[in-house]
Amino acid sequence: MDRQPVDPVVQHLQQLLNGCGYNFYANKNQARAHDLLVRQKACASLSRAAASLGQLAIDFQRARIPPPSRDHPFPPSDLIGLLASIKNASQEVLRLEAVVRGMSVPSNDATWQRYREELSLLTLLLEFDVGLITKADAVEQAAAGLDANGWGEATRHDFDGLLTSLRDLAHERERLLTIPR
Repeated sequence: MDRQPVDPVVQHLQQLLNGCGYNFYANKNQARAHDLLVRQKACASLSRAAASLGQLAIDFQRARIPPPSRDHPFPPSDLIGLLASIKNASQEVLRLEAVVRGMSVPSNDATWQRYREELSLLTLLLEFDVGLITKADAVEQAAAGLDANGWGEATRHDFDGLLTSLRDLAHERERLLTIPR
């Protein structure tokens, strides 16, 4: 529980700040702010990963898909499938970025405070979010390290594994909020 300040100036400052119904210095509010910052960092990494995949799709199309000719008016279907897998991976990264950005935190109301210890829950959520940053950074580094000539089924499978682990962690974090703690 937060202690009340003894200094009258600090009390007056607290009263002014709490007039809006928000205590900027409370540990739970700092934990909420940290949660937002951590998720913002994860989203930035995922956004850069999607941009890298978009550039990879352009490079792949230029380097590996031959221009149409009279003899071969359509590109090989296996290369079109690989190009589609790059674009699908980029869309999946953007979808995961939206999921992370929209993750919920426990509501700040009296009902939830009766059933939960909010500060410990926010601290636990912050630990999940650090895992999200780690996995999002891994996705970003993997996407930045890809090149048009190296993209294939094995690379796609490895990249999908990274996305699956990130998706599972995000699901576990959301599930944590549905269980009273």
